[in-house]
Amino acid sequence: MTLGPSFPHLFKTVYEPKFFEAHLSPSDKIAAWRTQPIASLQLVTIVLLLSVMAVVTASVG
Repeated sequence: MTLGPSFPHLFKTVYEPKFFEAHLSPSDKIAAWRTQPIASLQLVTIVLLLSVMAVVTASVG
């Protein structure tokens, strides 16, 4: 996370400056993050991948 402010063009999908603003509440930070279309797409992708990994893990074990 410390590299995000130094190299924002390299970490544009991981680093979000609004998460480091102290005056925003956690729900405000998440709401601001979800209004961005790329962030919403990343959220859906992560949830789907975690769901697939959970099914695979449950079927193997």
